[in-house]
Amino acid sequence: MNEAVLSPSRTSRHRRLWLFLAALPALAPLILILRYGVDFHYFDEWTPDMAGVFIKAHAHQLTLGDILAQHNEHRPATTRLILLATNPITHWNNVDDLVVGWLLVVTASLLVWGLIRRTQTGGGGIFLWFLCNLLLFTPAQNENWLWGMGMANFTPAVFILATFLAAQSRLWIWVRLIFCAALASLATISIGNGILAWPLGGLILVWPHAREPWSKKKWMALVWVIVGAAAILLYQHGYREPEHHGHPYVRTPGAVLTYTLAYMGNIPPLGDFPGEMDRMVFGGVMCLGALASGICFLYLVRAGRRELCGRMLPWLMVAGYGILSGLIAAFYRAEFGPGQAVSSRYVTYSIYLPIALVVLASIIGDEVRQRAPQRWSRRWRRGAVAGATILILLQMMTFPRAIFDSAHRQQNSRLGKGALLLLNIVPANPQIAYFGPLPLDQLVGTVNELNEMGYVHPPLIASNDADLILRRESDDRRDISGEMDGFSKSPGGLMYVGGWAIYQHLDRPADSVFITYRDAGGHPIIFAAARMRLPRTDLGVMLPADELHDCGWEAALDPSLIPADIHNLRLSAWALDVDTGEATPLRGVVAVQR
Repeated sequence: MNEAVLSPSRTSRHRRLWLFLAALPALAPLILILRYGVDFHYFDEWTPDMAGVFIKAHAHQLTLGDILAQHNEHRPATTRLILLATNPITHWNNVDDLVVGWLLVVTASLLVWGLIRRTQTGGGGIFLWFLCNLLLFTPAQNENWLWGMGMANFTPAVFILATFLAAQSRLWIWVRLIFCAALASLATISIGNGILAWPLGGLILVWPHAREPWSKKKWMALVWVIVGAAAILLYQHGYREPEHHGHPYVRTPGAVLTYTLAYMGNIPPLGDFPGEMDRMVFGGVMCLGALASGICFLYLVRAGRRELCGRMLPWLMVAGYGILSGLIAAFYRAEFGPGQAVSSRYVTYSIYLPIALVVLASIIGDEVRQRAPQRWSRRWRRGAVAGATILILLQMMTFPRAIFDSAHRQQNSRLGKGALLLLNIVPANPQIAYFGPLPLDQLVGTVNELNEMGYVHPPLIASNDADLILRRESDDRRDISGEMDGFSKSPGGLMYVGGWAIYQHLDRPADSVFITYRDAGGHPIIFAAARMRLPRTDLGVMLPADELHDCGWEAALDPSLIPADIHNLRLSAWALDVDTGEATPLRGVVAVQR
C-alpha cells in the first residue's frame, strides 16, 4: 500500500529530474554571455532608429512612428519596446541586454515544449525537447548571443511559435482568432521574416478537425486573410528599399538557391570546402527531409488520417519558417554569396528546420512502429538512435569554434570600448573602427547624449588631463604593466611610439593605450591613442603565455596637436582599463627636443 502511495510521487520526481536535464543545454549560451559578454554596443545599435529612439524617449519626444520606423529591411518595434521597458533598469548595459535575449530563447524553448506536448502522443517527449534545446541554445549562433542587436533575431520565433500554439488551443474559435492575430501582428513588427506568422499560423488555425470542421472555419479564414492583408499593407506603408552597402541586388534563381541552401546548412561545424559546398549539401539534405515529410503529410490527408496530420502540421510550419526565412534573406542578400549566408547570426533562423525534422521524425516513427513489420520497426528505432547520437556529437563539435569566435568578439568589443571612452578626447582613434562603419559626427553626438543619460558605463572621459583618471589604488587582479620601448620620426614630421601592455594577472593584453605630453604646468595631456593587439614575439621569454604575444601597441603622433611653445617634449604612455575608466602609466618616457 505504501509503495502504491509513493509511486506517483516518485514518478513525478523522476519526471522533474528529466525535465531539468532536458533544459540543461540552455546553460551553455548563458555561460558564454557571462564569460565573453562586454558592455559595448556595436554598429546598428548606435543608429538614429535604435539608440536615437532611447534619446527621444528620455526627452519625452517619442512617437509611434519612431517605434515602427524601418531599420534595414525590418521594423523591429518589439525589440525597441523591450529595450525601452528594460533600459530604466539596465541603463542599456549590453550584458544585461544579452541576458534578456537569452530569456527570449528560453521562452521559445518553453513554447517548443508546449507544441511537443500537444502533438506527441507516444513516449519520449522529454528527450525530443532535449534534442530541440541542443539546437535552440547552440553556441554556433554566438554572434547573436554576444551582440545586443541579436535580440531582434530571437524575437520573431517567440511570437510565431506562440501563434502556432494558440492556433491549436481549445479556446472558442473567435477568441483563438483574436489571440493569433495579436501574436502574428507582434511577429510582423519584430523583424522582416515575422510576416511569415500570417500564412503559416493561418494554416494551423483553419485546419479542420473533429471539433471544428471546415464549414465552421471558413468565415474565420476569411477574417484572417483580411486582417493579415491589412497588417502587411500597413507594414509596407512608407517602406523603402534598404541601402545595400553599395552592392547591386542579385535575385537570379541560381544565386537565391545557393544562398538559401548554404543558409539552411550553416548549423554543424563541417569542413572548409570551396564555395561553402559542404553547407549547401547539408542544407539540401535537410530541405529534402522537409519535402519528404510534406509528401507523407499529403498521403495521410488522402488516407483520411486527419488527427495524425493535425499533429504533423505545426512542425511542417516550423520547418517552413526556417526555409522561408532563408529565402527571404536570399532575396535581399544573395549577391553577397553563400559565404555570407553561413554567418553565425543566421543560425538563429535556420535551426528551426532541424528542430521540426526531429519532431516530425518521431511522429512518423511512431506510425511506422505501429504499422510496419517488426524488422522495419527495429531498423527505424536504430536509425533514430543513430540520428540523435549524430546530432548530439555535432552540437558538441560546435563548442571549440564558438569559444574561439566568442573570445575574438570579446577582444574586438573591448578594443571598441577603449575608443568609446576616449571619444571626446581622441576622436581620431584607430580603434574607432570597432564601432562598425558609422559616420563619426553622428556617432559623437549620439554617444554624448547617451552618456548624459547614464547609458555609458563607465562614463566618457571628460578631460584630457590623465591625472584625473589615474588609478591610485592597487588591485592585483586588474594591475596593468608594460612599457613604451620604441620611438621613431618620419620624414614628414610624424612621430611614432610603440611598446607593450598587459593585465599581468588576467593573462591578456591591455585593451587601450593613449599617449600624453607634459604641458607647461606639468600635467599629462592626452592627445593620441594607439593601435592595439600588435604581435610582440620578441617578448616570448618575458611573456610565455600565447595569449600575450599580441600585446604590442603603436601610436602615430601629430606634432601639430601639441602647443608650439612646448620645446622639450616628455611623452608617456598610459594603459586604460575599459571596465573602470582608470588609467595606469606605463614604464618609459621619451624626451624629444623640438
